[in-house]
Amino acid sequence: MNFSTDTLDRVRDDLAADPAQTRAALTALSGALCAAHREQDAAAWAETVARCRAHPLRAVLHEDPLTRRTYEQPRGYAGDAELLDIIYRRDWRGVAEPPSPTGQAIFDFTIGCRAPSAVRARRELLATMIDGACARTPSPHILSVACGHLRELALSASFRAGQVGRFVGLDQDALSLAEVTRSLPGAGVETVPGSVKLLFGGALARERFDFIYTAGLYDYLDERFAQRLTARLFAMLRPGGRLLVANFRPGVEDVGYMEAFMDWRLIYRDAAAMERLTAAVPGPELAGCRISDDPTGSLVFLELDRV
Repeated sequence: MNFSTDTLDRVRDDLAADPAQTRAALTALSGALCAAHREQDAAAWAETVARCRAHPLRAVLHEDPLTRRTYEQPRGYAGDAELLDIIYRRDWRGVAEPPSPTGQAIFDFTIGCRAPSAVRARRELLATMIDGACARTPSPHILSVACGHLRELALSASFRAGQVGRFVGLDQDALSLAEVTRSLPGAGVETVPGSVKLLFGGALARERFDFIYTAGLYDYLDERFAQRLTARLFAMLRPGGRLLVANFRPGVEDVGYMEAFMDWRLIYRDAAAMERLTAAVPGPELAGCRISDDPTGSLVFLELDRV
């Protein structure tokens, strides 16, 4: 399908005419971009993205703190922990500059879209899984890979009650780990700076945990490396331990807007793709494998239990 510049013109005019039209205008834009992303081949979609970014509408949409910050990637990568804080709190204050009235109206729309809603649901699930680990195993050892700010710990009753025996957070972003230390003083969280390469050799790779999880990392990993990492994380489980991997599903309705105006590109996986991640996991050591969706239908979760 062709994506008409007339759509961009119309949305720009609607946003300029009346902020009350923001929701209707952006719903139409998001739908048109989602359809184009689904139906166009890679070359045609690249042309559509270029057309969107060259259009004056981009400057208007970047008055929204969420859209602009995602696009600018001040930490050097997409989906950083400060961006997730905006999504969790539904509030740009403390992270971004105050927007224009139009920018605030756009923010009020984008922050409630399917992908941000899924990110908030994911945080709640992680807290529930941490509580579950504490219910299964007294004083469990837990590892969070690409941990970010670990905001899920604030929602975990077990963590707040001091029932986690050891908690380790691995992240390549030193600023994220500094925020963990600042926001969780005295909580006993051990922060490990570095990439996932540390899981394949060195001191951390020799550790064993009762629960390991990674929330957003796999959205950026190709299948071959994701399979290797899944096997490595599974090998780091203690007997009876559990691994949780989260990934965005294909068909997220925000995908066109995210790529065109946020420059936020993910590797999407369905249930079959998640199952393929277990290819290198030794079958005799696998006690259980579950694949499930989040309530928004935007995320898929892989849970592996070790014998």
